[in-house]
Order: sequence, then C-alpha cells, then structure tokens
Amino acid sequence: MSSRLSFNLLGRYYQRNYQAIYGKAFGENTRNNNEAGIYAGFECKPVNNISLSGYLDVFSFPWITYGADMPSSGRDFMMQLNVSPSNRLQMYVQFRNKNKEQNDSTGTEPKNQIDRAISKRLRYNLIYTVNEHIIWRNRLETTWYNTDISNVTKGYYLGQGIEIIPGKLPLKVYLQYALFDTDDYNSRIYAYESDLLGTFSIPVFSGKGSRTSIMLKYSPAKEADIWIKYGITQYTNTETIGTGLYEIEGNHKSEIKAELLLKF
Repeated sequence: MSSRLSFNLLGRYYQRNYQAIYGKAFGENTRNNNEAGIYAGFECKPVNNISLSGYLDVFSFPWITYGADMPSSGRDFMMQLNVSPSNRLQMYVQFRNKNKEQNDSTGTEPKNQIDRAISKRLRYNLIYTVNEHIIWRNRLETTWYNTDISNVTKGYYLGQGIEIIPGKLPLKVYLQYALFDTDDYNSRIYAYESDLLGTFSIPVFSGKGSRTSIMLKYSPAKEADIWIKYGITQYTNTETIGTGLYEIEGNHKSEIKAELLLKF
C-alpha cells in the first residue's frame, strides 16, 4: 500500500487425495493435502523505530486428520509489536491465539468426539548489544491451554543468553540459561538455542526445572573452525526422564556435541 503499510493475502485448497511427496507449500498440515484456508497478514511502520505486524489464518480439513476422526477446522491469530529505541536495543512483544478441533478421548462414547483446543501465548523478547564484544538476550514467555471441557493449564519460561566475542582471540562463547515451569505437556514451551553449524535446535520445555548450555566456536586458522557444545537439563518434579528404551534414571539429562570444519 505504501512504504509504511503492506498486506498479504493467500488462499489455498489441497484435495484430500492429492499427493506431493516433496511438496512444501503453505499450510497448517505437515503434508499438502486435505486442507483449505485463507491467510491474511499485514505490517505497518507508523514511525521509524516501531512496527506492528500480525496475521489471521482460518483453515479447515474436509476429511479426517491425524488428530481428528472427522472433518475439523481451526483459527490461528498472531500480533507482534517491535520497538527499536536504538541500534543497540531491539525488543518485541508477541501474542498468539490458536484454536483447533481435535479428538476428545475422555468421553464414554465408543467413538471419539470433536473438542476444540485453545492455546494462548504471550512473549517478551529483548536483545541488547552492550558493545562489539558482548550481546545480551532475554526472553519471558507464558502460555495457557484448555479445551471446551477441561480446565486451563499454564506454563512459564524465563531465558537469558550472552554472546561473548573476545577482541584478540579467534573465539566466540555462547552461554544460555533458562527456568521453566509448566503444568503439563499441553502447556509446553519451545525456545531457540544456539547450536553447531548446520543444525537447528528448538528444545521443548515441559515440567519444572532449568536448562543450561555453553557453546564455543574456535577458529585457529582461516581454513578451520571448531565447535563444542555442552548442555544439561535438570528437572525438580521427577525422578525419571522419558519412557521405554529412552528412559533415564535420575532428574537430569545432558549432551555434548563437537564439530570440525575444514576449508580447502
């Protein structure tokens, strides 16, 4: 519409018997079939340091899906306010409300009944560049989940991260620490975490505990880069983690990763 206002409108319809093994078109489902919907988004910049964006996605599934044994529908709404008072400080507030019909297995009927699940999320994110050597990141998020017949469950997440770039050493240090507390798996929270080159880490936080990770990137020469990462998640409300062959005795789990990149 102008340099400060833009809109996006997208319609989609995928037949239930359509098959595209490598299809990655826009949609709510993992695969591009059995779906119809309309997506509308916008972005406006009333002043140079403030922007407001959001979208509304209304979708339906004409046939059964993985989580619903009959035709179902849903809506996904998001609004985000970005504020950048200076080149060193960027922050945003985001609210998201998503509801989607799914099976309700709590009833006494021989077949599943459709129930509407509602998930709400409120997030505050801040990035502050202290100087050319230190970048500080902070995130606070809370979530609410309920269905038409169940009570509301809640989740909280508070995470902080620091990126350190020493001036004279070819080294980068990434430190992250997070506290989380959720009532159940439905109120879980996802959070991005720095990881090795070529990998993408968004761990899920459910239960009550903390997460600590440290990653080092060392470049001894122009032809070589070395990454090393260690992370540990500690729970305060359980004595075992996982089930079956993946069960861990104790209230914590840890991992260590390493990667070497050689350039020829």
